[in-house]
Amino acid sequence: MEPQPHAQGRPFGLGRGTGVPSHFWPLVMPGLAVVLSLCLAGWLLTVADRLHQVGIPAPGTGVQAALYPGANSLPHSAVRADGDWVTQEVGGERFLATRARDASLTIPFYGTALTLIARTGPDAGRVYVTIDGNAASGLPSDEIGSFLDLEAPQASTEEIPVTSGLRPGYHVIVLQNGPDAEFAASSVEVSNRPALGWVLSLMFTSLGGLLFLSVRRWWLSLAADRGWLSQATVPETADNDALA
Repeated sequence: MEPQPHAQGRPFGLGRGTGVPSHFWPLVMPGLAVVLSLCLAGWLLTVADRLHQVGIPAPGTGVQAALYPGANSLPHSAVRADGDWVTQEVGGERFLATRARDASLTIPFYGTALTLIARTGPDAGRVYVTIDGNAASGLPSDEIGSFLDLEAPQASTEEIPVTSGLRPGYHVIVLQNGPDAEFAASSVEVSNRPALGWVLSLMFTSLGGLLFLSVRRWWLSLAADRGWLSQATVPETADNDALA
C-alpha cells in the first residue's frame, strides 16, 4: 500500500504532479487568496467611486431640466413653484416661502434621495409629498396623503429627509403646502447612492472568509507536516488515513 500523503510531506493528498515544491505549496492558496482579495478590492473601490454616477446623465444631455446631485438653492430654474410664493431673507438665509394652501413645488431630479432644508416652527405645518405621482413610503399619512410635519415649538432651519432608496435615475417630487401653515424652504440636497452596499459587504465578507480558510489550511498542513499536531487534530489527514 502506498505510504500516506502526509507521511511524504504531501498533506491533504497533494501529489507530486502539481509542479509546486513541497515546502512552497502550503503558501499557494493563501497567496492566491491575498492576490485575489487585493485585485477585487481595487476593482470594488473603483466601482464604488463611480456608483454616484449611475443613472445621472451628463449636464445638458438630460431629456428634461432637473436637479443634479448636490445642494441646490431655491428658487431654482428647474423647480416649478405653483401658487403664491415670495422670497424671504431671514438671518442671512434666503427662503422661498408661502402661506397659501395647496401652493406647491414640483422638483424633478436625478438621484436616489432628496433632503429638504426648510424652516420649522410654530407657524409651520404639514407639507404633503408625492413621489413620481405616488404617496411617499416611510412618511406618516392622513386622509389627504403622506406628509412632512414641520411644526415645532421654536423656529429653526432643519435638514428634513424627504425620500431615500429610490432607483437611480429621474424622479419628480411634489411638495404641497397644507392648510393654515407657512412653508419656507431654502434649498434642496440631492444624492445618488445606488443600493449596492449589501453587495459590496457580501463580497468583502466572502473574501475575508476565503483568506481565513486559506491561512487556516496552510497552518494545519504545515503543523501536520512538521509533526507539531497529532493526526487526531487534523481532520483532513485523518480522512486520508481512513481511506487508505
